[in-house]
Amino acid sequence: MLIAITGASGFIGSHLVKALSKKYQLRLLVRNSNIPNTTNKNLEIRVVDFESARDIKHSLQGVDILYHLAGLLPNAKVPDSEYFQTNSLLVKRLAKVASIIPTIKQFVYCSTAYVAWDSLLPATTYEKSKLRGEDYLKEISSKTKLPFIIIRPGFVYGGNGSGLLSLAKTIKSKHFFYFGLGNHFFEITHIDDLVHFFELVTASSQASYQTFTVSPRSPLTFRRLVELIALNLKVKPPAFHLS
Repeated sequence: MLIAITGASGFIGSHLVKALSKKYQLRLLVRNSNIPNTTNKNLEIRVVDFESARDIKHSLQGVDILYHLAGLLPNAKVPDSEYFQTNSLLVKRLAKVASIIPTIKQFVYCSTAYVAWDSLLPATTYEKSKLRGEDYLKEISSKTKLPFIIIRPGFVYGGNGSGLLSLAKTIKSKHFFYFGLGNHFFEITHIDDLVHFFELVTASSQASYQTFTVSPRSPLTFRRLVELIALNLKVKPPAFHLS
């Protein structure tokens, strides 16, 4: 089985590649060749012009599953329009092409749990752009029967990534303060759990046409998360609030 992955050099992507390359042939779709060469015989690196449907089509020939992980992360210093170009329209472009590739059995899209955070509508441009990407994928699937899976992780931490490190440093420095009461739920997902879930749905027909949130069964409030970090750092939990 041949699996194509976008965003393979990112935090989630690099962990997914490490796991899947033990079992499958992988084709890493990248924007440029600035990615370390590999001697892994299960990995193929393909430079793709993602603005070109023709180039995308060529890169997906023979692919069984497409994992789309590439995207702009929150707080990127770019115009709002770039979020929608990268996190929404690229999903639409890839899905349109994937729908005409006869070998593709799954389009797996990595979205975010925060598109439905605490049952509210998306608040940030990042969240809105990821939800728009989901909508494009569902729309194309409804017309073409392209099998898709949408995976919504929470805030991903663990491994060698920075994850919660910046938050921990602020708490330890005693410069941390809450905006509001901190009683909102904060979805977090360990990278190992997320990769394991990706592996579970790979080639699973039962998972098709579904959306999954990958998060603890009982999510923490942000205040509780901060308190647990402070406890582990052996410092006094922050108490200052800005309303």
